[in-house]
Amino acid sequence: MKRYHEVDFMKGLAVIIMVVFHYFYLGTNMGKLFINTHQGIYYLMSKFAHLTFIFMAGVNLVITRLNYKEKSLEEYKKGQYKRVAFIAFLAAIISIVSYLTFPDKWVKFGILHFMAAGILLLLPFIDRPDVSLGISLGVSVVYILNQMGFLNFIYPLFHELPAFILGLFNLRYNALDHFAIIKYLPVMALGIFAGHQIYKSGGRKIEKLNVLDKVLTKDNVIVNIGKRSLEIYITHFILLYLYFDNI
Repeated sequence: MKRYHEVDFMKGLAVIIMVVFHYFYLGTNMGKLFINTHQGIYYLMSKFAHLTFIFMAGVNLVITRLNYKEKSLEEYKKGQYKRVAFIAFLAAIISIVSYLTFPDKWVKFGILHFMAAGILLLLPFIDRPDVSLGISLGVSVVYILNQMGFLNFIYPLFHELPAFILGLFNLRYNALDHFAIIKYLPVMALGIFAGHQIYKSGGRKIEKLNVLDKVLTKDNVIVNIGKRSLEIYITHFILLYLYFDNI
């Protein structure tokens, strides 16, 4: 399977920034630190990490599809469904653990919940970059219209939980982590579109980008962190919690 070190590098950079952000975020939520993580450099750190992870997830879907181009779309989907099931399992663990540790603001639909849902929603269009771009633009318009209050008239049609998951409105749920579908699905869809513009089966479409193989090698620390981004994401929060719980 062909790996592109620039993809792992971006994921590695994002996970490093996320760990640093979560140090301040979790410490503040546990009453050990007193920092407003919703503004300034902390806010920018969180957004960079979140958007990079989600965008690169879309790119990765394309790379995986190109690596197994000899397989039918249905065979590719079966492999992705197994991946979605694993991500959903991890998301459920995060929900349970966060409920036990932060019962008043446990994670109901965090980044892994979103990843699983986003992959399922976009899989049918993995070979259609034009459609993926249309979804990105279309859902972005829906998000903007909702933020401006133009979709308030449809609120009575939705139960509070689906509305919370979609990102239409939130009247009762408090959570450490929340990734609304209409807010972040455009980012993953854009990643699919970008993946098709940059990569082809067996290599990169833009030959000049091949220089990245010399700049970013398999021994690069950040590249190797990116290869283990999911494991680091799962474990770092627990380790930070144990650290702050014992100081």
